[in-house]
Order: sequence, then C-alpha cells, then structure tokens
Amino acid sequence: PFMVLATQNPMEYEGTFPLPEAQLDRFMMKVNIGYPDETSELNMLKRFKEINPLTELKPVASTEDIIRIKNEVKSVMVNSGVEMYILSIVRSTRENDKILLGASPRASLNLYRASQGRAILKGRDFVTPDDVKYVSK
Repeated sequence: PFMVLATQNPMEYEGTFPLPEAQLDRFMMKVNIGYPDETSELNMLKRFKEINPLTELKPVASTEDIIRIKNEVKSVMVNSGVEMYILSIVRSTRENDKILLGASPRASLNLYRASQGRAILKGRDFVTPDDVKYVSK
C-alpha cells in the first residue's frame, strides 16, 4: 500500500501554481493543520535545537498494520440511507450553478471510505450521517 501526503504553499509564493482539477481529484481530502500554539512551538525549538527532527522519525505502523486497518475500514457497514446521503451531497455539487465543476464519482467513493474510517475512529462498525457530515467539511 502507499499513501501520498503533500503540502500546499500559499498561492503568492513564487513558483506556486494551482493544480488542475484533474490532479486535485486524486487527493482524498484536504486537511488544514495551521500553526502550533506558542507553547508547542517553543517545545519544538527546545526538542530539536541540536538534532534534525527527520533523523528521529520512527515507523508507527508496519505494512501489515496498514493493510489490516484498510480491511477493517472496508468492513464497516454503510446502510442504504447513508449511501443515498453521500450521493445527495456529491450530486448536489454537480447541479449547483455556483460550482464550476462538481465532485466526481471518485469523490463519492472517497467520501464513502472516509466516513467508514471515521466510524472506526469512533469505535463503531457502522457509519452514521454525522460521520459523512464530519468528513465532508
């Protein structure tokens, strides 16, 4: 399995260009992390004042762990009402005149899978509409 994480610089940086819609569609989600609070940033400075943080990286999961978790997520139950809720969200983006390019079928699949993942994180083996709502923000 593989996963791609990417950073996005503000558009005003030199050499930064917006990705085409076809490329943006390949990303499952966008997560805004923001900046650390002052205390956390100070702790970071102290912790890494003499070492490179990249040299301290250690795996937190094995390949087998990732495959097992992916399979667990896929087994989370999504009832037909929640499936229709997912479709209504995605399809509404295609029918809204204020949206230039609506969400693709890939977006439906990703919203479905992300909702299953949230259910797992909440300790459930089923997806609720609130899971869908949360991951669609």
